[in-house]
Amino acid sequence: MPRNANANFLRVYFWMLGQDVRLGVLEKGGFEKLQPGVYQLGSLRLFQLGLSLPDGLCYDRPSGRFVNGDFQQLWPHLAPYEQWVGETRPDYRKRLLRICPPHLRPLRHLWRKRFQDALYQRKLSTTMG
Repeated sequence: MPRNANANFLRVYFWMLGQDVRLGVLEKGGFEKLQPGVYQLGSLRLFQLGLSLPDGLCYDRPSGRFVNGDFQQLWPHLAPYEQWVGETRPDYRKRLLRICPPHLRPLRHLWRKRFQDALYQRKLSTTMG
């Protein structure tokens, strides 16, 4: 499978991040607002049209493609934030999935699989390591 084949699950995630911005969750979770529509957490920079890391990894939201990398390289930068969201707002992501826009609903299962699997693996590695 091409490495960008399932990147469309990030369409759901970007909608969620938009809700996080609107509700103030993103900044409470450690993202710093650099300018309107641009946030940074560590070396991860998030903006309306995608996200990037200094090593050249970039996700281009309009095309739904990664440049110079894939989700596995991105995940370590998102995981602490998602873990914080899960711990401080246990049902928040589930509620967002229920109310996501109709055009994103067919992609929800892809988001669940990627993020739940990744969070589970992260929990395993932190409890075993």
